[in-house]
Amino acid sequence: MLWWSVVALAGTFAEDQAACEAGDAAACVDVGVVYERGAEGTPSDPESARRMYERACALGAAHGCGNMGVLYDNGLGVPVDYRAAAEWFQKGCDLGSGRACANLGLLHQYGRGTPVSTTRAATLFQAGCTLQDGQACARSGRMLSAGTGVPRDAGEAFARFRQGCDLGSADACNELGVRYDHGDGVPEDPYQARDLFHQACDDEYALGCVNFGLLARIGRGGPTDLEDAQRALQRGCDADYGSACRQLGDLGESNDPASALAFWGRACALEDARGCDALGVARDHGTGAPEDLPGAREAFAKACDLGSASGCRNRGILLEHGRGGPADADGARAAYRLACDGDDGSGCTRLSLLLAEAPGADPAQCAALVAKACELGDGKGCWHSGLAWKGRDPARADAAFAQACALGVTEACR
Repeated sequence: MLWWSVVALAGTFAEDQAACEAGDAAACVDVGVVYERGAEGTPSDPESARRMYERACALGAAHGCGNMGVLYDNGLGVPVDYRAAAEWFQKGCDLGSGRACANLGLLHQYGRGTPVSTTRAATLFQAGCTLQDGQACARSGRMLSAGTGVPRDAGEAFARFRQGCDLGSADACNELGVRYDHGDGVPEDPYQARDLFHQACDDEYALGCVNFGLLARIGRGGPTDLEDAQRALQRGCDADYGSACRQLGDLGESNDPASALAFWGRACALEDARGCDALGVARDHGTGAPEDLPGAREAFAKACDLGSASGCRNRGILLEHGRGGPADADGARAAYRLACDGDDGSGCTRLSLLLAEAPGADPAQCAALVAKACELGDGKGCWHSGLAWKGRDPARADAAFAQACALGVTEACR
C-alpha cells in the first residue's frame, strides 16, 4: 500500500463542505479525507471521497490529485488501476505534491502501471524530497545508500535521511539511526542512534522499536534497560517483525522458558532464521516444553533454508547422529558444507571429521577445513589442525594447539 496524503481539516466538516461548494480546493480535499476514512461522525464513503478529490484536483489542489491516485492504487471506491493511479500521481506531482511524486516513484520502482525504472523512481523521490515530503526523503536516501537508480553516495543519503527526519518521517529517523549506529556516511555514534530509534518508535514506527529494543537490551548507546527493551520489542513483535519476537524469546529464556519457546516459534513462523535456530535448540534441549527432536529437525532445516549457518550445522548434527529421524550421512555433509560456507567454524570442523571417515578421503581437503575452522575461532578446529600439522610442521602444530588452548580446549593445553 502506498503512503497516504495526510491533510488536516481546516474547519468543521460542515464548514469544509460549504467551502468546497464555493470552490475552495483545499476544503474539497479535507471533505474527501473525511469521506474516505470515516471521521467527524461521517461513515466511510469511498465514492464520495473520489468525487471530492476529483473536484479538488480540477480546482488545482495537488493533494486532491495525489489522493485520487491512492484510491486507484488501492481500489477504494474504484477498481484497482495502476495506470490511472500513475496519471493522477503525475498530476499531483506536477502541481507540487511531494507525496504524489513519491508515490509515482514507487510505481516506477516496482513497475506498477509504468515500466520499471529505478532511475526515474530515484528522480521522483528526490523531487518529492525537494517539495518537503519526509517519506520521499526517506525513499531518496535509501536509493542513494544502495546505489539504486543513482550512484551510491553515503554522505548524500545521510543528508536526505536527516531532512526527512526533520520533516517528521519516522522512517527517515530510523534510517538516520542506522547510519549513526553503523558509522555509514557519518562518524559512528550509538548514543545518537539510540535516541533516533526511540524517536521513531514513539512515532509508532515498528522497526524503530525493534532497533531501539536491541540497543537497550545490549546496553549500546546508553545503559542496559531490559524493561524498555521488552516494551519496544513487544511492539515490534506485534507488528510481525520476527527479529523482535526472537529477541523477546532470548530475554525470557531464563525466567519463562515456555514463553520464550512461543516467541521463538512466532519468530520462525515470520521467517526469522535465527528464531528458527533458537526454536530448534529449545526443542532439542526440551526448553519450555518436553524434548521434541523431530520438531528440532524441522526448525533447524528451516533455519538453514533461510540462511542461518548455525542452523545448518545443528541440522547436520541431528542428521549425522540419527536424532529425531534416520541417520543421513550425505545430508549431514551437505548441511555442514552450507554451515562452513557460511563461516560457521564448528560446521567446518564437523565436515572435515565426517569427510575423513569416508572412503578415499582427501587429507589435504580435511586439513584445509580445520584450518578454516581455526581461523573462524573454533577451538576444536584448532585442535584438529594441530593434529594435522603434528609431525610435519611442529611450529605450526604448536601454534594451533596454543590457539585451541586459548579457546578452551583443555587437551590442547598439555
